[in-house]
Amino acid sequence: DRIFNYGEVLQGNNDRLLDYIDTIGHSTVSSYGQAVRNAVVQNYIDTAFVEELKVGSNESVVTWVESHDNYINDGNWANMTEEQVILAWAIIASRSVGTPLFFDRPYGADIDNQWGTMNRIGTSGSYMYKHKFVREVNFFRNAMVGEDEVMSNPDPDSAALQICRGNKGSVIINLGEDLEVN
Repeated sequence: DRIFNYGEVLQGNNDRLLDYIDTIGHSTVSSYGQAVRNAVVQNYIDTAFVEELKVGSNESVVTWVESHDNYINDGNWANMTEEQVILAWAIIASRSVGTPLFFDRPYGADIDNQWGTMNRIGTSGSYMYKHKFVREVNFFRNAMVGEDEVMSNPDPDSAALQICRGNKGSVIINLGEDLEVN
């Protein structure tokens, strides 16, 4: 009863994602992760692009910024900096929907070395998951359990996103310059 099961489904034609959710209980939504990655890389996090989970109204999903598949196969290791991954994490982890899953990149990985310096089974990966912004968004998520969300863009060019949770708090992700929020 206390085991959290989910299926890893890479979305595409005929993926049967909803069947996995119906049978197992939860499934990954790789298309949502792709939408969030694209928004952060393009500095355009309009709510129209990052609100929809890409699986209809079903919220029994596992969300991620990146996974082992897109890190290696799609070349995400060269397309996103660790700072961009952390900003994208703030989007998915501060939301009321989904169960976020953080992919830990290999230790010492960078644009010149996708495998890092200690890419062996049993060794620690990157310490990115310990970053203060990751930690604080995780605390925020836990404190906001059960609170509804409202997403908005507080600036006209959608370089910033505000995720309000009930009347208790909000997270602002700012990809642009200085931001004035009223």
